[in-house]
Amino acid sequence: MKKLFVFLWSLVISATAMASEGKFSFNSGNWAADGEKTKVEKHLGQESLYLQRGHLLYQEAEMQDGILEVDIAPDPARGMAGIIFRHDGKNNYEEIYIRQGKSGQPDALQYTPVFNGSSSWQLYAEHQSRQVFKPGEWIHLKIHVQGALAKVYLDHSDTPAMVIPNLLHGSKGGKFGLWTLNGAHFSNFNFTPLNPASAPTTTVSTDLPANAIQRWQVSQPFLVKDVQPESWPNLQQLKWETLPTDAQGLLNIAQYRSKQEAEAFESNTDDMVWVKLELKSDKEQTKKLYFEYSNKAHVLVNGQPIFFGDNSFRAKNMIFRGEIDKNLRTNALYLPLRRGSNTILVALSSRANGWGIMGRFEDMTGISIK
Repeated sequence: MKKLFVFLWSLVISATAMASEGKFSFNSGNWAADGEKTKVEKHLGQESLYLQRGHLLYQEAEMQDGILEVDIAPDPARGMAGIIFRHDGKNNYEEIYIRQGKSGQPDALQYTPVFNGSSSWQLYAEHQSRQVFKPGEWIHLKIHVQGALAKVYLDHSDTPAMVIPNLLHGSKGGKFGLWTLNGAHFSNFNFTPLNPASAPTTTVSTDLPANAIQRWQVSQPFLVKDVQPESWPNLQQLKWETLPTDAQGLLNIAQYRSKQEAEAFESNTDDMVWVKLELKSDKEQTKKLYFEYSNKAHVLVNGQPIFFGDNSFRAKNMIFRGEIDKNLRTNALYLPLRRGSNTILVALSSRANGWGIMGRFEDMTGISIK
C-alpha cells in the first residue's frame, strides 16, 4: 500500500439515535487513506466523502465481529466500491463490494479475500450475486460479520443478498474501512461491535473430490519478463516450498507469494511461480489430469512443453471473466508418463484478479505423488 496520509472526515450521524440503538459510532474520526482525489461534499442530498480510487482505513478502532454499514453512490459507468474489514495492516483483508455498472448481472455483488494486496475474485465465483441497482440513488450496504460467517444486505432489506460461510481470513480481528476502484461517494458509515463469544460455528465441507491434488511444490516468484517459461528452468536456482490446498482443493498462490505490484489491477506487474508435482509411475502410461488455473499456465512434463493456456480477464473477449471451474469439468491434460520418476512443472503467472491452481487425476492406478 502506498504511503498513508491522515485526515479528518466529519460524518453526519445522530449521536443520540446511535446511542439509543446501542451502536458504536463517531461524529468525526481519524482515517488513513492511500487514495486519490479525496474531498468532502454534498451528494444526492447527503454529506459525503468522494474518493476517486484507493482505500480508507479507520485508525481509532478495530473489529473482530461486528456490523458495518455505509451508503454508497459509485460512479455509474465502471464504479466499484465497498467495505474492507479485518485488515492486518499488511495488505491482507476481506473485501465486499458492489459493481453498479454490472447491475442485473451475476457479478453485481462480490466478495473476495485479498492476500498480499492481490484481489482473487476469479478464484471465488461462488461468492457473487446478481443484484439490480437503481441509478442515481444511494445504495445501502450492510455486512454482518460473526466468526467466519458474513451476511450481506442491500438497501435495508431483511433478506441477505449474499451469505459467505467461510471468510478466507478466518475470525481474526483487524481494521475496517472503505474502498473504491473507479470513484464513489460514501455517507453514513456505522460500525456496531458484536461479542465474538456469540459467533456461530459455520460448517464448510472438507470432502475433497476423489484423487484431488492436496499439495503442490511452489518456487519463489519471478517477473515473467525475466523468464522463458517454455524452456526447462534451472532447478538449482529454484527454492521449493510444499504448500497445501484449501478445503476445495484450490491453492491460492497470492496467499503465500507477493507480486511486485498488486494493487493497480490490469497495470500490475506480471508475476509467475514455478509449480511442481513429482509422480512415480509403475509403467509407461498416459494419465488424465483435470486442471484449472489463473491466469496463464505453461505445462512441461519431464522437460517437454505440452500445454499453454490463458484464462486472464477479457483474454478471449470483452465479457470473458476468467473464473476457474472448481468442479474441474472443463479442462484436462493428458500426461505422458514414463516408468519411474516424473516431474510436472507449471509456469503459473498472473497480472490481476486471481493467481491459483487446482487439479485432480481421473484415477491414481499405477501412480503416486512423491
